[in-house]
Amino acid sequence: MKGFLTILAFLTISTFSFGQVPTDQTYKMTRQDNFDWLKKVKDLDDKSQFESIRQRLLINRKATTTDQNLDSPIFIIDGFLITDTIDLKTQNFLINQLTFENTNIVILEQQTEEFIWCKPFTGVIAMTITDNKMRKKFKKIK
Repeated sequence: MKGFLTILAFLTISTFSFGQVPTDQTYKMTRQDNFDWLKKVKDLDDKSQFESIRQRLLINRKATTTDQNLDSPIFIIDGFLITDTIDLKTQNFLINQLTFENTNIVILEQQTEEFIWCKPFTGVIAMTITDNKMRKKFKKIK
């Protein structure tokens, strides 16, 4: 019985310690932390990618000041830049209506020569809505 409990405890700890989804879902991070997070998320399966992005960039989204020296990846959904000042109606729509089944995700973790940004590069996450009804609803509220 003692051996069984030991194995059970080990499996529980290892599951939470070595799970697939990155555990740090803080909205704003340092530049290097952003790159590390993007690399981890890019290596995940589609569903885990979606959940990590949803948790960090939609649910945990908060406006922060620029003097904190923290940033987040540029987040684009169907050609619309999602900013810190996203209205509550749009944010709720994105949190409640988007699923990994009705979206495609592209993650750009390294800056290419084609992109020129006025802010330090911290990665780009582009999401497209594949469901036409959902896309129309999103465009109406945007």
